[in-house]
Amino acid sequence: MVDISKLIEGMEERLQAVEQKLELLTENREIYLTLDVAAKELGKSELTIRRWVQEGKVNPVLTPRGRMLFTLRQINELSDELQVGSSYGLKILYADWPRKAPERIAFPKKRYNIAKSMQPGMLCLIYLAHPIKRVVTVTEITGTIEEGALKWPNQEQEYPRWPYVVPHKQIVGFKEGLTLKEAGIDFRPRPGDTYLQLDKETFDRVVNTLKEQPDYDWPKWLEMYGNYCDLNQQ
Repeated sequence: MVDISKLIEGMEERLQAVEQKLELLTENREIYLTLDVAAKELGKSELTIRRWVQEGKVNPVLTPRGRMLFTLRQINELSDELQVGSSYGLKILYADWPRKAPERIAFPKKRYNIAKSMQPGMLCLIYLAHPIKRVVTVTEITGTIEEGALKWPNQEQEYPRWPYVVPHKQIVGFKEGLTLKEAGIDFRPRPGDTYLQLDKETFDRVVNTLKEQPDYDWPKWLEMYGNYCDLNQQ
């Protein structure tokens, strides 16, 4: 005969375990990613992520069935760590950068590690986000965020979401530019993305292509685009 009381007791224990997991998942209002999604976000294999879990490099939450879930926050932090250390990169900026603050390169509040890693001599392709969505110029970092804070002390007040800045100098003028697909860069920027590490071969190839293009007045284009949008809203 089946012991009903033990069966019910076992069900209650499992329900309690599920409730505890749900509380853990919701108490901090975190966004959680499954193993396959986390691996895709980092551009790594699931096997690599599993190895990092064993090494303690990343700590997932386990569901009652043993499924690993990773917070979006820890995956973003790990992504930042992977980007640090390269001399070549793709810097993502708002489209109005050529008009509002072309003398400085800014980083979001949640990307301190990447901003801190910027050092004089590092080279960046500049990608302007919507509505341009093109790599339009090349620049060289000429200072650190500490120097940026001294040079632009009101940066955080003016741009609270982009408090870290570094000085730079453009080494190529504004060009017609390339989409990421045309540049051969397999990357789709998402909200919050600010920097992508590149290898020297990719960087040099894109720079050589840009140098062959005619100059383009993106600040003027942005002005015309803004006027067009204003007219359509009237």
